[in-house]
Amino acid sequence: MAKRTWIGLDVGGANLKAADGSGGAISKPFALWRQPDQLSTEIAALVALLGCDDQAAVALTMTGELADCFANNA
Repeated sequence: MAKRTWIGLDVGGANLKAADGSGGAISKPFALWRQPDQLSTEIAALVALLGCDDQAAVALTMTGELADCFANNA
């Protein structure tokens, strides 16, 4: 599998999603409000499943900051 140089990530309150410019995409359930300390581990696992290079550029969107586990959305 060819390595991707770009990856798009979406961190929601209930799901993580990743996509690359080659048409690859993956979505995974993740209850952010239950395990906020596991977010980085789950993102790393998702990126690995997509087969992205660890030097890939990242575009990120996050709506999960609205989850109850955060004191505010700042």
